[in-house]
Amino acid sequence: MWLAVAGALLCFAVATILFTPPLRGYPFYQSLSFYFLFEGGWLLLDAVVNLIWPYSGFMRWVHGIGTLVFVGYLFYKLFAYYWKAKHAEKQGQAPKALETSEEEKKEGEPK
Repeated sequence: MWLAVAGALLCFAVATILFTPPLRGYPFYQSLSFYFLFEGGWLLLDAVVNLIWPYSGFMRWVHGIGTLVFVGYLFYKLFAYYWKAKHAEKQGQAPKALETSEEEKKEGEPK
């Protein structure tokens, strides 16, 4: 039980770190953080269900389906980003997720 709680806290910490402003420039931060939130929640729920029904296989199905959904969403976001970047290169433009605006450059400079 304690191992499940520690693993869930680790997953929640990773999801929280992915939502910080420095990592929001990456195109996949939101989908990856949703996946870690799902994993943390599933770890806690699985520990509780295993205490109540020790030989239930229900949570394995929940984990498999949830993993397919969230990893599929992550791959979709990555594919959409690289598709956009590829077509932006053909037109001679830089992808917007990788550009830094003048305001962001000025915010990073010391005053």
